[in-house]
Amino acid sequence: MTQIFNNYKEHKVFDIIKANGFKKVLLRLKVGLGDAMMFKAVCLPALIEAVNKFSDIFVNIDIDVHNGQDVVFHKYQVYTGNLENYDAVFELEFPDNCFKWEGADTLTKPETCLRDELGLDYNHAPEYYGQDGYDYNRNGVLVGLHLFSTCYAGLNCPEDFARHLWQQLADNALIPFDTYIETPGGKNRYKPYDFEAQNLLGVTPGVDKLFKVVKSCCGFASVSSGNFFLALDSMPPEKILFLQTIFRPVKLTRLPVHVVDAHAPYNSATEKVVQDWINCIKGE
Repeated sequence: MTQIFNNYKEHKVFDIIKANGFKKVLLRLKVGLGDAMMFKAVCLPALIEAVNKFSDIFVNIDIDVHNGQDVVFHKYQVYTGNLENYDAVFELEFPDNCFKWEGADTLTKPETCLRDELGLDYNHAPEYYGQDGYDYNRNGVLVGLHLFSTCYAGLNCPEDFARHLWQQLADNALIPFDTYIETPGGKNRYKPYDFEAQNLLGVTPGVDKLFKVVKSCCGFASVSSGNFFLALDSMPPEKILFLQTIFRPVKLTRLPVHVVDAHAPYNSATEKVVQDWINCIKGE
């Protein structure tokens, strides 16, 4: 009979698999696109490596996701609907530590999952974005922006800051466009700013479409969102600008993306950071 686990306070996923000798398990991950991308790039490779180091027999790990995220996990086995095929099902929360600033808890979100749920080494865990090689429009002029969070309006880039960013890109002979596409389960209602002549409003939702849109760009600027992680998976981090609002990018990734505080005035210091990023995009 398939065993289902959802509490990891005492025993973590890795310890449970090892103690019971499970050979076929299902990881159930009902999260947003950004969390799914982090899990794929950091947590899943670490778990697969760990469980197959201790076992002489290959441990098969499948993924159960929703909202079209099977596109994210195309290299892995995705759940097809029969729990009886599995020794165990692990329901994961992918805990959110992004709002914890005090004390010593300075882990990224996927490192927190490694520690609190999977029970694996979490200290500066490798991030395997771009596993298949970077795939983006290196010589293009389209720069993707993602100014609105799909889950929380407090993460949105303020309009005045976004307007200045848009203009600075245009002044450098680049074409900015908003890559926001409605996603199933999105909680933050999207309305483009008046100056956003190029946007994807009205495009039918789909993770596969988002992948194609991001790969058409030569650079990317984003608030915390699934699109930010699609960009990390598609292009080198120096081509990406993180628009910091409520929390810092260090809670999401340790990769060296460019960072500006989108709640600060768009002054000469901000212009310099943005220009450095633009120069990286253009290879200057």
